[in-house]
Amino acid sequence: MSSLENGLGYRRESNVYNETTASQGTSFWRDLMRMKSNDDADGSARRRLAEHAETEMRTGLTTSGDGSTFLPPAYLLDQWIPAAVAGKPFVATLPQHPVPQAFTINVPKIVTPPTVGVQNPQLSAVSNTDLTDTYATTTLTTVSGQQLVARQILDQSPIALDSVIFQSLSQVWAQEQDNLALHGTGSSGQFYGLDNIEGISTGAFALGNTIQAIYTAITDAIATIWRTRFAAPTHILAHPDTICEWMSKLDTADRPLFIPRDQGPFNSAAILENLNGQGPVGTLLGLQLVADPNITESGGVSPVYVYRADDLMWFDSGPQAQVHFDTYANELGVLLSLWSYSGLISRFPQSVVRISGFAYGS
Repeated sequence: MSSLENGLGYRRESNVYNETTASQGTSFWRDLMRMKSNDDADGSARRRLAEHAETEMRTGLTTSGDGSTFLPPAYLLDQWIPAAVAGKPFVATLPQHPVPQAFTINVPKIVTPPTVGVQNPQLSAVSNTDLTDTYATTTLTTVSGQQLVARQILDQSPIALDSVIFQSLSQVWAQEQDNLALHGTGSSGQFYGLDNIEGISTGAFALGNTIQAIYTAITDAIATIWRTRFAAPTHILAHPDTICEWMSKLDTADRPLFIPRDQGPFNSAAILENLNGQGPVGTLLGLQLVADPNITESGGVSPVYVYRADDLMWFDSGPQAQVHFDTYANELGVLLSLWSYSGLISRFPQSVVRISGFAYGS
């Protein structure tokens, strides 16, 4: 399967590094280690890494460095999806943009447009008001992790243990990116996440957790975005516990109002496409319903987000990898590291509505 098909935004992977070659002893991390440690006498590791860099680059993204930093192959990154660690469902809904070589990113934005008016009488002054502008900005945040491994394990392990290590690092890397995109504070090296972007709208489940309350809160959020952005939202983001609560709702005749597509639907409040624990699960009021386990829960209450994905810009360098020997040379240790740079900009904060106070399980 092409990596583009699973939503990660990668090109179809080449034959350089894959699960088959890893099981045969040719893996990305081993080649990176051998090249960096000058243990590549025939140059085969360098050739494979160079071919990989040409054929398995992330769509629209680039890698840089001193020639010893390479983008991990797609099959390694794919492995975090089915693991029992939350991924990045929210980030996956956003338009992806490459990261420039900078510490901050500024996107120009018009604050006040020029004016027009009726000219009366003829040859009278025409409406003339200068537009005003500013810029939306984000700090680029470094998300990184590392693992110290014995050289003997990388050299002699009968399985691609380096791939297993990278799988673990990439799992928590993905989760951390999503956490930052949702809850980043704008301090301590973090960019502003969805919760803390200035100018987003807020609402509440004022009527409790009934079907009426759900519909009222979501339709109020849609109306807010229509009224202030003059465009339609595209997504509803909720914690899986919240969505499961919605799935359990019955009408006065004990009929479920959230119907799987295969069982109708007829007069349904929402359509369930699947039972994914994270990511898209169906539609509600025509909007894509997405489950995200990284949404903060507190005391049986979690927020719900209604937003227009095209009005958010996700900047991502893609994960990069490196091996280090110097510090641990006297122990035959190898430090495997993974890092990336990311940031979030809201082009129109008014196209995000955070609805608070939904109490699930009651």
